[in-house]
Amino acid sequence: MLKAGFTDSYRKMHVNPLSDPGLTWGVRAAPTTDLYGLRDRIDFIYYKGKGLDPIESRVIDYHPVMFPSDHAALMTVFQLKRNSQE
Repeated sequence: MLKAGFTDSYRKMHVNPLSDPGLTWGVRAAPTTDLYGLRDRIDFIYYKGKGLDPIESRVIDYHPVMFPSDHAALMTVFQLKRNSQE
């Protein structure tokens, strides 16, 4: 995707993968243990286009009852600029 000119929306907003890895796999495991396997980032939102800018991107890794999936969700909010000349 990156070679095709797309941008990773999460990494655009959170540039340092060490301080903000954006882990979406293994949300049921505590981050301090390897008991449930590897924790990794497997969910991405890629975008491409003039005038399309991410303004917020976050991992949704909590649900008050029980997490409904085996991995977290990723959400990005975009701003669409009309008549962009970029």
